[in-house]
Amino acid sequence: MADADILILGGGCAGLSLAMRLAELGDKAPRTLILEARTTYANDRTWCFWENGAGSMAFTAPLVKQRWTSMRIRTGTAQVIADCARTPYALLPSLVFYDHARAVISRSRRVKLCTGTPVSDVTQLANAKWHIKAGDKQYTAKTVIDTRPGAKPERHPAMLWQSFSGAEIACETPVFDSSFADLMDFQDTDATRVMFTYVLPTSPRHALIETTVFGADPVTQVDLKPDLERAIASRVGQASHRILDTEHGILPMGQPRPRHYQPANFVTVGLGAGAARPSTGYAFQRIQHWAQHCAQQISAGEPPSGHIRDPWRIRAMDNLFLRVIRKHPARAPHLFLSLFQKADTASIIRFLSNGGTMADAVAVIRALPPLPFLTAGLTAMRDAVPAALVSIAAYLRGSMAR
Repeated sequence: MADADILILGGGCAGLSLAMRLAELGDKAPRTLILEARTTYANDRTWCFWENGAGSMAFTAPLVKQRWTSMRIRTGTAQVIADCARTPYALLPSLVFYDHARAVISRSRRVKLCTGTPVSDVTQLANAKWHIKAGDKQYTAKTVIDTRPGAKPERHPAMLWQSFSGAEIACETPVFDSSFADLMDFQDTDATRVMFTYVLPTSPRHALIETTVFGADPVTQVDLKPDLERAIASRVGQASHRILDTEHGILPMGQPRPRHYQPANFVTVGLGAGAARPSTGYAFQRIQHWAQHCAQQISAGEPPSGHIRDPWRIRAMDNLFLRVIRKHPARAPHLFLSLFQKADTASIIRFLSNGGTMADAVAVIRALPPLPFLTAGLTAMRDAVPAALVSIAAYLRGSMAR
């Protein structure tokens, strides 16, 4: 039986990010164990973000593999290339991050990563501590922070799902223009789903090519394979090439947070608990902001917190945008193109990264056609009454539990 101050369940991006911040507290760090099911780490995904080099993201500067100062959004009939030199679009391979975080953790005497330790049971004891079973081992802790993936993605309750499948390609001859990143290349969007190709060239012969779908249902890697193969073929043509690595993921877009009551010493974080920006799926920056804030709370003797909710205006705008593209997928290419054509790029980047200012929100609103969003707003107002009743009922249940 091992006893700790904090048990972090899951050693993925969120778990390692928080553990790394706690390890940096030195001897002031709480006794922390990270329980991770996998025995080894692999380069299983790629994180991208607009880089400003400040705050919780400062540590990523030497870890970034590639930066682009221009990005392209293209439809079948038009395109726009946006300048992002002030905040370059950065690519960070997951294994580089995993290795960095584990190196920081390994230097700590108070924080320990336990791999090959799948959690099977979590129980609260009479003294308010938590009892964890993991394989043939048992643990107790004052506080549990659960970063493990949630339930298998299914049609509800997310408004939309972002499914992506990508491959890192190496060609024998130069075929890619590495001077810009293809953020969204819309080709196969139809009346049922939004589809685009995402191309990040790291050299004239190497690129990450990814097929991304926004739809009501999550899409498996097997089902996305034909679309990815077509996307690769359209980019490399007849050039001889080989696949170096693959990745696949499914992200919730507009998934409501759990309404059930949780005690203050049990916190749930990650993609199913508000890590990903609903309208974009970007999560890495948001996880780093949470990890830094949560570590500061713990250092000050306060209970840890989950992801901070976005301001009301951001939640409302994300909700309206998701409603529009869910009902009218075929409009998505024009909406994204119009956004980058008419709004200042810096405002768009701030808005997509962390919500930005009110002026940024106004710039985004003015760049988009008003009618579909007004219609979506009326529908949202109509749906608000039953949703409010559900929230009140959940609050009353939580109050009675306390």
